[in-house]
Amino acid sequence: MKNQIILSLVVLSGITCQSAIAETVTRDTDGRVYVRTGIPKAPLTIEFGDTPVTRRVLANECGLLVVRPLAATELPTSITPQGGATVDPSSLEVGTIPTCTNGVLDINPTGNFRTTTNTVVLVAQTPNLAIDVVVTGKRTRQFTTNACGVVRVANSSSFTIGNQVRVNGVGQPVIGLNIEAAPICRRVGEQNVLYLPKFIPQGAGG
Repeated sequence: MKNQIILSLVVLSGITCQSAIAETVTRDTDGRVYVRTGIPKAPLTIEFGDTPVTRRVLANECGLLVVRPLAATELPTSITPQGGATVDPSSLEVGTIPTCTNGVLDINPTGNFRTTTNTVVLVAQTPNLAIDVVVTGKRTRQFTTNACGVVRVANSSSFTIGNQVRVNGVGQPVIGLNIEAAPICRRVGEQNVLYLPKFIPQGAGG
């Protein structure tokens, strides 16, 4: 069998220190990303760069659409409201969200703007209407490794991995990740076994 076998509870425990410094990050042919840490059932924070996320946002009764950032400390790269043009948040003036009372603003903004907390406000929207907004920017997500110390990240209808992943402060472009077969975690007796199947490119013989 062309498989490399790693015991996550026995063999991997001997390389925990090394794994904590440099995790192994790979991807498969379907775009899923895998992070092998060697530490079973442990929390792991992963940052994603230029990740588009679709949100349902409700405009207030004054027609302001308040779009929160994906990460509190990061200004989104772009914002695209349903049926509208893409907005570059970095080009917007910084302002304060005005008070809305009975459909009337105490101060009328001259156009779209952003706040000091990286929130983007789109004006002149249909009051009390919820629309889909695509927010692109850096995003941080929390994961827990499986019994073999692996995290699997997949695209979904509301989340796209983006162009970069950063683990423990080390960023790697997704397109540059090694393509490998998906790691497999199996319980064998009293141990969890991590199988790393040999990757055979499509069309290759053997």
